[in-house]
Amino acid sequence: MSACILLSTCDKYLKMAGFTRAMIDRCWAAHPPVFFCGAKNASGPEWLPLRNDPADWVGITASAADDLMIRGYEKCYLILDDHPPLGPCNEEHLNRTIPDLLDRLSAATIGLYGWDQRTQSKGQILGPDHYH
Repeated sequence: MSACILLSTCDKYLKMAGFTRAMIDRCWAAHPPVFFCGAKNASGPEWLPLRNDPADWVGITASAADDLMIRGYEKCYLILDDHPPLGPCNEEHLNRTIPDLLDRLSAATIGLYGWDQRTQSKGQILGPDHYH
């Protein structure tokens, strides 16, 4: 499995993105490679080029995903700059269970945020063999 993490951010939140990266390192020791997108004023091997209007965060993320696919990544965890893990991550689920489930279901995405924030669940609810 060729997986990575994409941290979407902007120049205004570079410090927050750095904090989120530090928390990923702390809470998910065996995490896949981390890449950043969305900032004009950042560079380095972890930074993907900004090809879109800085206000177009969906376009920025889509372009970054294209760049990651060109680099050979098949799966990607999208983490927003202000959504750091706050406790230990379940590495078995993040590194194996969820990517395997993605393949078994031929799914394009698996959301880990649940159905809260007044949103309605759509689609088929899966059984216990697929973690509901």
